[in-house]
Amino acid sequence: MKPLILTTVFLISQFANAVTVNSSSTKLNVFGVWLSTNADCSNPVNVSKSTTSTLIDINQNPTLATGKVAAGTYKCIILKVDTVIKFTPATGDGLSCNAGTEYTFNICLAANTVNTSQDPETGATINCTGTSTSDITGDTIYIYVSRNSLCTGTLSTDPACTGFPNAFLPPNTVGDANRGFKLSSDIVISGDTSGTFVFNTDNQVDTNTGVCDLEGFDLSYQ
Repeated sequence: MKPLILTTVFLISQFANAVTVNSSSTKLNVFGVWLSTNADCSNPVNVSKSTTSTLIDINQNPTLATGKVAAGTYKCIILKVDTVIKFTPATGDGLSCNAGTEYTFNICLAANTVNTSQDPETGATINCTGTSTSDITGDTIYIYVSRNSLCTGTLSTDPACTGFPNAFLPPNTVGDANRGFKLSSDIVISGDTSGTFVFNTDNQVDTNTGVCDLEGFDLSYQ
């Protein structure tokens, strides 16, 4: 088993437009991290997990997880998170998103078509109970980021997104545009490793149906 420290880096682009803008802060509560050598995210191995969450701001390059995993090429990462996130637009979009204002957003609502998640260890279905995006009573769900998934979740700029994917479920097939978020590169563990996941949320903040929201992110490994 190889010691592994997973950190995050947040990318800020030099370009934004009036429709989508960058985030200066993106906070989420993380309970655990799993890796799988399979792009369908099956048979994952746990890197770290806890019954209590750790609040991280991915703009501040925090440590995501510390643990031990076998050497190999991993094609899926799974995050156990709370459905309530907080983000702050770096600039305003001229609509509902104001620069420097922190927004609280529930990403999984019971009334949405994307309203279930799957436990990677037991296969159990988790039903979201959020009543609105402003509902701060969060659920605990899993986010799947895989080489099999096509869509980054950025509907406004990613042509691979035919609709908002259910990132809370593992992909069913190669090139799945409907489940999971896209992992842009393999996760190669070959020795005692300190690896970095790059969360790119450039131009992900925008106004959707009158509400300021965070569309998704592109994730790669370095």
